Amino acid sequence: MSLGEPPPVGESPSTSNGFEMGEARKPDSGAAPIAAAPVERAISPAILTGLVRLVELVLIFMAGLAVHTILVFPVDGANGSYVAAAILISCAAVTAFQSFGLYELSIFHTGSGQLIRLSLAWTLLFAIVLAISFLTSNQQNGNGAFDSWVVSWFAVGFTALCGWRLALRALVLRWTDAGWLCWRLAILGGGERGEALVHAIGTESHSDLSICGVFDDRNDERSPPLSSGVPKLGTVDDLVEYSRCGRVDFILVSLPLRAEARIVQILCKLQGLPAGIRLAAHMNPLRLHPRTYSRIGDALFLDIVDKPVADWRPMMKSLLDFAVAGLALVILTPIMAIVALAVRLASIYDRVMAPIIGVIKLTLGRWYRTLIAAICRNPN
Repeated sequence: MSLGEPPPVGESPSTSNGFEMGEARKPDSGAAPIAAAPVERAISPAILTGLVRLVELVLIFMAGLAVHTILVFPVDGANGSYVAAAILISCAAVTAFQSFGLYELSIFHTGSGQLIRLSLAWTLLFAIVLAISFLTSNQQNGNGAFDSWVVSWFAVGFTALCGWRLALRALVLRWTDAGWLCWRLAILGGGERGEALVHAIGTESHSDLSICGVFDDRNDERSPPLSSGVPKLGTVDDLVEYSRCGRVDFILVSLPLRAEARIVQILCKLQGLPAGIRLAAHMNPLRLHPRTYSRIGDALFLDIVDKPVADWRPMMKSLLDFAVAGLALVILTPIMAIVALAVRLASIYDRVMAPIIGVIKLTLGRWYRTLIAAICRNPN
């Protein structure tokens, strides 16, 4: 049917193009069954690592407080300096764990690897604490109570942290198998650069990465149906619909930096998608500052578009909504109370005061008419 030709008889205009009016277009290629397959909602790595930091901060502080309650409190009683020291050491421990890379998502999957790093960071921290205690203590009396507390805290805290980390590893592995901690990647651009990108990402060594497929507008030998075992699912337009129908966390563009016009054209099509967009930089000879790149798997990328409403942003938006709603409720409560009181008084007036005022008006009217009649009969 040509443009401008009316639809056939019995066919509504909304269905003449094969889609209902307002209905999202489904991918026409092999991406359709993959996009329609149910996918578990992902847990943000930033939220997970933030919660792990908070749990370990509380766990370390509670371990020190428990040791203080058992060992120090029966002898010296309550002492605020121990609580202050526990807070400082707990914060320093979390900072040390961060510097040793213990809050990376990849380290959560390991067993002995994270325990070795944990033991090194924990031992180094308490060695520094004991050294500071030795240098600042009185040489005659020493600081035996504090040192005993620190040593006992070291043993109890290390045991608690090892148990927590092993439980966390089992939980992370379970979530990864369920797909909750898996980033779903879509590669835009096949051929040699697409295959090189698949190898550079290294999904075999990263169980938290999953490549959905390759999308490319080219249909010749430059873009084969398979790129290192990853199937080609369609074109750029199919990728747009696939991202809207299914879950895609990142779109990885494998085009070279010199193809600026093509990259800009693709970005115009990908605007508004609920996915982050990264430009592969693993095959570019130009090397920028290391902080310019982000890393997915073993490959380097240039950040083009961040994923909207990701990580802590949904939680922050919810907190902002609750805060604004609560503030508006507090401000508008007196006004709403005054309006409710006015409505109540109006109801009372209609039921009680209106009949009384009516009787008064009727009585005054009768008295006024009687007075006028008397004046008319006797004008003098």
